[in-house]
Amino acid sequence: MTDFVALKSPGKQPPSKDDDVVADEVTWNNVPHPLETANLFSFVGVNWMGPLMSKGSKSTLVEENIWPLPHFDTSANQSKSFESHWAEQLELDSPNLALALFRTFKPRIIGSFLLYILSGAILMVQPIMIKSMLQYLTRYDQPNFTTSLGVTNGYALAALLTLLTFVSVTVGDFGQFLTNRLGCNAKIILMDNVFRKILRMSGHAKKTMTTGEIVTMASVDADRLFFGFMLGYWTLISPLMLLAVFILIGNELDWVSGLVGGLFMLLFLYFGFVSGKHVGQIRRHVLGVQSERVKLTNEVLQGIRVVKLYAWEESLAAQLAEIRSRELALLKSYQTHRLSEAWASCQRITKFLVADEIPLLEHSHATSTGSNDESVPVIEISGGNFSWDATSKEVGAVTAAFEELDGQQPSEGAAAIVDMETPPAAITLSNINLHIEPNTLTIVVGSVGSGKSSLISAILGEIHQVSGSHNVQAHFSYVNQEAWIQHATLKQNILFDSPYDDTLYHQVLAACQLETDLSMLPQGDATEIGER
Repeated sequence: MTDFVALKSPGKQPPSKDDDVVADEVTWNNVPHPLETANLFSFVGVNWMGPLMSKGSKSTLVEENIWPLPHFDTSANQSKSFESHWAEQLELDSPNLALALFRTFKPRIIGSFLLYILSGAILMVQPIMIKSMLQYLTRYDQPNFTTSLGVTNGYALAALLTLLTFVSVTVGDFGQFLTNRLGCNAKIILMDNVFRKILRMSGHAKKTMTTGEIVTMASVDADRLFFGFMLGYWTLISPLMLLAVFILIGNELDWVSGLVGGLFMLLFLYFGFVSGKHVGQIRRHVLGVQSERVKLTNEVLQGIRVVKLYAWEESLAAQLAEIRSRELALLKSYQTHRLSEAWASCQRITKFLVADEIPLLEHSHATSTGSNDESVPVIEISGGNFSWDATSKEVGAVTAAFEELDGQQPSEGAAAIVDMETPPAAITLSNINLHIEPNTLTIVVGSVGSGKSSLISAILGEIHQVSGSHNVQAHFSYVNQEAWIQHATLKQNILFDSPYDDTLYHQVLAACQLETDLSMLPQGDATEIGER
């Protein structure tokens, strides 16, 4: 007789050091999703993503770091809510999948749509807020001034603008999160029902569909449904926002300007709609031909032994080539329409690239003479007329004049002077005579708007010379009234990529009287600055 001995199970042992290490590495895919327990503020502000973002900043995320799907986002739960609405559609003569999906997500669709409208409405209010801010900044010292919103306190306007921006971004991001989630749920429903339908289909019904068509529905069509939810709201909201923009333009300028701008925008939208519709038709034909090609290729591969046995290679290859030729023809048409967008972009860029530039002449003014004689002026303008409104024809005339002098180079160090006359233009500087010799200091003094900056621009060649002579034989160190600042530290802006020399650097600070200013900054010359 066999004896059986009962052994006492070992009690729970205290955790060892190794167990602590394992405990720290507990995977998140075994814990509930934080969305199931998140409060309203965490849900709206997406704060429940904080732990995942924190973990991702410290280590590379892997699949085990991702929570399981929330119960209400699983395919079983989503399909269960969808099936009742789909059953109602199956009782109709023409079942409508889109309507069944809409009824499944109706409360969520309406809620997210209202969030998009609210975000767009706040965006439309922001220009009015900015206008009121500008009105306050220009009129705050005037008695009894008012703004478009009737608020006369600058701090209140700034606080209101900040609050509106925060609310707009928060509401917009939350609405986008909801729509993306809706798209994922719809995609899950479609994929789940496609595969469940395959299991229930009769043998006769399966013969009418190929494997490629089923895979296309479960992948390509499901992705399109997702993007439809993600971007479809803008199809309804964009016209409303455009209407609001035109109303604001009409209110700011006049109703005629707003109406004309609206009509032109509608015209362009119509052309875009027609072009997009045509491209969509071509794309549908392409997908049909691609499905036909994939179907035939799949049949050939599955029956390759029979194909080899009966020597059908050439016949089937010819059929595939013919289908491929039709597909390429459609793709050519499709890509041609896409190319039209690139062509329009090229036209816009071309218009920008042919805009007037500062003339860079073949015969540089700075080297047109080889003389170092101090009696020769480094800057000389005689009878100069300059215009900001002159066209590039004047620049071309100057270039042509220099080209005509190719065979007439001066044999001695003489100043090269060009004299020309062109059709009259709106003159900014008239009859300018300027003579500056080397090693001299010249100061231009005048009232505001008298043309001091325009004179500097004329010397630099940044304003078109209409007539007269203009000769410059010098290099420039030019500091204009518009600062060019890098988004970097003060020290980096001062060095401007030059090698750092401590002695020279402090000499420059002293010469520019910057030492006192830098001492007032918390970080000194390490302070970050920028155009904003």
